[in-house]
Amino acid sequence: MKATMPSATRLAGHWPVRPNPAIRFLTFSFLFSLFFFSGCAPAGLKANPPGWPTEWRERQLYHTPHAYIYASSGAAAWEADELVHRAANEFERRGGTRPATAFIIVNDVNDPPVIENLDQLFKFSNMQTAPSSAPAASEQRSEKIAAAMAEMGVEVEVDLMMRTLPLRKPDLEGLLGFPPEVTQTGNWAISLPTRRVVEEASRRMMQSQLEKRDIGLLLQVAMAPITSIQEFRMVNVACVGREIALFTEWSHRQESWPIEQQAEKIDQYTQRKLQEVNRPLTTLLEDSFEVVTTPVKWAVEPFQNNGDKDEAKGE
Repeated sequence: MKATMPSATRLAGHWPVRPNPAIRFLTFSFLFSLFFFSGCAPAGLKANPPGWPTEWRERQLYHTPHAYIYASSGAAAWEADELVHRAANEFERRGGTRPATAFIIVNDVNDPPVIENLDQLFKFSNMQTAPSSAPAASEQRSEKIAAAMAEMGVEVEVDLMMRTLPLRKPDLEGLLGFPPEVTQTGNWAISLPTRRVVEEASRRMMQSQLEKRDIGLLLQVAMAPITSIQEFRMVNVACVGREIALFTEWSHRQESWPIEQQAEKIDQYTQRKLQEVNRPLTTLLEDSFEVVTTPVKWAVEPFQNNGDKDEAKGE
């Protein structure tokens, strides 16, 4: 008898209608990693503006059509450029004037940190609640916050790795050492992490919290699916936060919008981006629940069938 291959229709009946979101995510991550490590760089690079350093803290200057970007690799610069382009398009669709060229400092894995410690963090203008506070008070505040973070199982270094931070002119000149020529063209900037940094920081943060709870290896294994989902959400929220920070800065500089309208636009955009993050997470939770409960159903089903047969015999 001649062997025949099963038809695509018959095969389709043995596969789920849609792929598991976890599989989709892993596939995307793998393809993104291949593309990321391939050394790609932003397209359409322009000549660097006069007076701008070509290098800063082991990062090169990439002048793209959308941004001035300091990054340690073409791939990191490409990621930042795509992010700025996407956020600028959304800002324009929501009634804003097309933003001017953005100034971005990218924090990638193994890069020298933009922010080295909490003391330095509190010197940045947008973090100062009392600019004239004494150094001793600032140091005491840093120690209290570091202790509170350690109590929650969060390392200061990890938090600073994945932080998105708006920078003002005094920060760029006084704290980061950029020459006046830079701040004449771009008098504000944003320091943001790559997705690789966010993923690494999230992994370390989750591991640190598990170790802090001291719940034992067996329970850690049992909690692995939930931990992975929490980590997945943490990564996506942090990455979305980069676009929200850009949208916020542009909104505050939209002179045609009153302060109330600026706040409303920022809130609407923030809510929409967070919904985009939570939507695939809900699907992932549903499918994860199905994956966990299916073996239980298979194990229980024979006993249920036997019970039905016994009832039929009794009748």
